Amino acid sequence: MSNGSAPVAVFNTNTNVIQVSVNTGAPFTINGTGPGQNWNPQQPSSNPLSYSNGYPAPNVLGSMGVNQVMVMVNGAPISQPLSISIPQSGPVFSLQLYIFFSAYSTVSWTLLSSGQPISSGTALSNASMMMAVPKKAASKSKPGKSRSSKSKSKSKKS
Repeated sequence: MSNGSAPVAVFNTNTNVIQVSVNTGAPFTINGTGPGQNWNPQQPSSNPLSYSNGYPAPNVLGSMGVNQVMVMVNGAPISQPLSISIPQSGPVFSLQLYIFFSAYSTVSWTLLSSGQPISSGTALSNASMMMAVPKKAASKSKPGKSRSSKSKSKSKKS
């Protein structure tokens, strides 16, 4: 592990402008990419993030717990917070977090340490989760059926 802190770069690979909050830290904005940027992933103009070989904290990715990364578009979360764990299997000199998403299906991420993949994950987008929730069907009870069961129980008593 590194001594103390290491730089963290976050990359937006999407065309949408996103806001990111790490471990409930102050959100920061990352512009979207596109043909004008030669499709290069974008970084925040001012990066408040760092890494610590300790516990996660606001705007600090920590190796001794699960980091919660919230990704938002127009101030609204696009998924549940991403749960990102940093393996303690080797030294960390720098971290790079790439964020990918389809607004209607998934949010994915890949975490690199000095350019080498160390962790990744995918979460359902909020839109996808809303589509997956079954709508409550109207109750189709048969009034005659409940009456007949009552009358059967009465007839058994006599």
